[in-house]
Amino acid sequence: MPLATVRTDVLTSKTVAGTLLGIVLIVTPGMVRAQAFLQWDLAARPAALGGAATAMPDDPSTVFYNPAGMAHLSGTFVQAGATLGANASRFRGFGTKEFDRESSPTIGGSLYISHTVAEKLTGGIAINTPWTLAVEWEDPSDFVGRFRSFDADLRSINFNPVVAAGPYNGWSFAVGVDVLNVRFDIRRFEQDPELSALAGLGPVDLARSRIDTDGTGIGWNGAAMFVPSEQIVFGAQVRSEIEVDLNGIADFVGIAPAELRAVPFGEGTVGDLLNERFVSQNTRIPLTFPSMAVGGVALQPIPELWLRADLQWVNWSAVDAIQLEFEVPTLDGPIGLDYDDAWSVRVGAEVEYLPEAILRLGYAWEETPANVVSVNPIIPDATRNSYSIGLGLRRSVFDLDFAYRFSLLEDREGVAFPENDATIDGVYESVEHWFGVSITRRL
Repeated sequence: MPLATVRTDVLTSKTVAGTLLGIVLIVTPGMVRAQAFLQWDLAARPAALGGAATAMPDDPSTVFYNPAGMAHLSGTFVQAGATLGANASRFRGFGTKEFDRESSPTIGGSLYISHTVAEKLTGGIAINTPWTLAVEWEDPSDFVGRFRSFDADLRSINFNPVVAAGPYNGWSFAVGVDVLNVRFDIRRFEQDPELSALAGLGPVDLARSRIDTDGTGIGWNGAAMFVPSEQIVFGAQVRSEIEVDLNGIADFVGIAPAELRAVPFGEGTVGDLLNERFVSQNTRIPLTFPSMAVGGVALQPIPELWLRADLQWVNWSAVDAIQLEFEVPTLDGPIGLDYDDAWSVRVGAEVEYLPEAILRLGYAWEETPANVVSVNPIIPDATRNSYSIGLGLRRSVFDLDFAYRFSLLEDREGVAFPENDATIDGVYESVEHWFGVSITRRL
């Protein structure tokens, strides 16, 4: 469903643009939070609208955000996108120095295809990366949180074929399958307080570990859309929980000091024990990717302007911990999360500012699932206000969409050292930048 015909009164368009900026700022809540490793900005146009895309049937990204919207796309559409993210973060430990997070950019991509198979039947596929995490800390051998992680990298590719039926009196429906492939790698240092105490030492680096795992899980999604008129759209979608059994290899490099290795232990020495414990071995990480539900509405109060809003719920309480399991059981242990369910509010507006040019503004409020003792070096979750802006260019053979998002995270107290699970030991600080571009072609 295309935007309304452009008016030639540029002054009126500028007035509308100023008005929608005011709307976005007025509805901004005073406190927001990020949501762990869920990434919702997976195409440029939705990102520019704060992620409010559940009721947007005129863009191929609807294949992911609400596949029931495909029923309103006639013919074949292909949209390809690329994203670039960067952050500036640090951890200020109580009684220790500050530690900076590596600011290396993260790159992502997406592909959305829809095709009208027959009358009132449309098929499509979404390929994107909804679950992503990349947290690396500088000076790893000195970082206070190194025994949890100094480098955690979670990458996913989600293959989501879907089929939509309709519209029937304005209603359309869709179902799909999610095939989620995940790679999760952790770099950290190993320690054992009891062994360190044998030599009268504090926490000692016993080994440097590299844990590489991957796996695939399957889920489903269902969606509905109702378009009662050309000026209003309602949409809703549910995505299921996905359980992924990650399996891989853990490699260790022993770095315990000689004075500790020489300490007698049992029938040998601590060094003998460490040689038996820190060997290359199979490892397993069962990980839950939570279910979610989202509903949205889009309104066109005047021909140049669309207003959009989404409300999203994520069942984060299904994620208790990152459980590490090894062949040597003494290495087993959870990285506690104990998440709570969380909500997000997303709002956006777009105006045809000039002929064939569309200005977009958005805002996202995301409630964190993490309590203070589950904010850690792997997932330093924090309160977030995200502001976005974008531009859409309409051409005869293709469309171009651009988006930029700035996320301001509040200072968040959390934990770093493993022995302090019940006590905060520092503050995480961060801001984020995100850029996206998408190109759409109707074939």
